[in-house]
Amino acid sequence: MLAFNETIKIFQSYSELEEKISGNRHQFQLPQSLQRGKELAREIKCNQDGSYNGYIHARYMSVKTRQKYAHVTDSREMINIKGLTALQLNEAIQDGIQSMTCKKEDAVGIASLKTNQEEIHYAPFTKIQTQTDSPIEKLVHSCLYNWLGYGNPNGQVWFIGTEEGGAEIWRQQTKTLKESLSIRSDFNLHMDFLDVWENQYDISLSTFSGANVWNFMAAFLLNFNGQEANSNTIKDFVFNNKLLGRADGKHYLCELFPLPKKTKNSIEPYEKIWSSVKNYHDEVLEKRFELIKNTIIDNPRVQIIFSYEKGLVELIKQNLSSSLEQISIWKYGNQQYSLFQLKLGVGRTVLLLSTPFFGQGQISYEGIKDCVRHLNSYIKVSLC
Repeated sequence: MLAFNETIKIFQSYSELEEKISGNRHQFQLPQSLQRGKELAREIKCNQDGSYNGYIHARYMSVKTRQKYAHVTDSREMINIKGLTALQLNEAIQDGIQSMTCKKEDAVGIASLKTNQEEIHYAPFTKIQTQTDSPIEKLVHSCLYNWLGYGNPNGQVWFIGTEEGGAEIWRQQTKTLKESLSIRSDFNLHMDFLDVWENQYDISLSTFSGANVWNFMAAFLLNFNGQEANSNTIKDFVFNNKLLGRADGKHYLCELFPLPKKTKNSIEPYEKIWSSVKNYHDEVLEKRFELIKNTIIDNPRVQIIFSYEKGLVELIKQNLSSSLEQISIWKYGNQQYSLFQLKLGVGRTVLLLSTPFFGQGQISYEGIKDCVRHLNSYIKVSLC
């Protein structure tokens, strides 16, 4: 197995790649890419035990080329480079570069991965884009597993929502559906909230007014910091100082489902791809939960996850029932809170709190303050 430094040196040996470093994570981009995306490899980092993680994009590779890497490719269509030999890593990099610099990848003559000089054949991908897909369908499928949320995934606090409402498409109307999906198809797994909304969607956060889920997220975060949560401090946090969902913050805003929709109970505008919401959920739900769970496991500072939609809580219970244990339940007025312990199977647990919906009069700032007092007996969160 290659050492971390050896892996980085192999990437650096390709003059066409540009290296970017954020904290302890290395990323390599291909500026001359003919595809919309420029990122070749991401999340290459050294762990405390000396091992490392890292991924190469497979999304632009041909079907034949993808088959070589099926055994090390995850639900995001990312090749896990951990454990590859120098020969295998070089081959994966070269395949990635070729797929991004050729309009149609020439798969002829590309050797299969070899171990001990013997060719190994792997099962093909179960999900491959067909050539009959429309441009919108291709964009939709490219958005299913490449993005998870906004902010810092290693933050102590996570908020999980069901899906975004597509304000840039239907409310603010700064982007068409195709434009929004095109932007989303280039998302990294974790994005900066301010950058996406103001720089990519062209929506100023100051144009929002009234109560929305962001206000109640801010109320929790302010209370964890021992600060008063009222209309003025919340406005400063979200709309003036724009601290919500920032990449350098200590919290994370996660969405279970990746696509924007006007209403949760309608499959519109994706009815040509899935006949119903159920069919959409059946296709992506298992992999999205796997992606969420693996991300939490990879980020050891996560302490508590807030789920603020009843339907979402039920989905979590159904999909993680063997890992969930209810440890407390309480009320503030008519507002009910349920606290669970989520066992991750690696000797680690995090808390999951089911709250009233963040809006429509179902939750209050005083109820949130009381909730944080309850939580302080289980964990100590400091977001300063």
